[in-house]
Amino acid sequence: MEAIDQRRKRSARVEPSAEWVRAPEAKARIINAAIELLSTKPFADVSIRKIALAAELPVSSVQRNFGTMDSLFGEVANELSRRFSKRAAEGSSLGLMQDPDIVLRTRLVAWMITSGSQLESVRVDATQVAYQKLLERQQIDGLSSRTNTAFMEILLLMAQGFVVFGEVHPNLSSQVVEDGFALLGKFREGLAVIEAELGWSDGSPS
Repeated sequence: MEAIDQRRKRSARVEPSAEWVRAPEAKARIINAAIELLSTKPFADVSIRKIALAAELPVSSVQRNFGTMDSLFGEVANELSRRFSKRAAEGSSLGLMQDPDIVLRTRLVAWMITSGSQLESVRVDATQVAYQKLLERQQIDGLSSRTNTAFMEILLLMAQGFVVFGEVHPNLSSQVVEDGFALLGKFREGLAVIEAELGWSDGSPS
């Protein structure tokens, strides 16, 4: 009887635990937990321990799968881009700027940069689906790729500034935002003339 009890004790000690979760599942759980915490708490309060607790995994699993917080938050930013890419071709420009995934990503990246994080972990990859869909959305037929790319980058920088600083601008009412989009629309319509004046129209069309 004692031998049976000993075998049961040994068996209980080797039963699968949170440590044994396969890497793909563990990474997904960790990223999802991080996104949930970052959506509801100040970024500086989101620690590896809190993420591990929310993901129901040991701290060692977070460290083993991502190494550093920079690496983890970089993957979080990439996941938010992937989620956003599913909606990037739809909706209004203002709606896209207010998309919760892109808002969280933009604010997270801004916080990481000001916190001294390595830029490579959050640098925008031009091959990402989200970036390519935004490029397709803003592309104007008949213009060179140089003009289309420059215009889209300007729009992206403006959108990121809106997300990060919009709440502290006292005159940024909904009417001002609508007026701004109307001005950008007129500017967009005149890009062919501007391109010709700059001599960019000789470039390869997009």
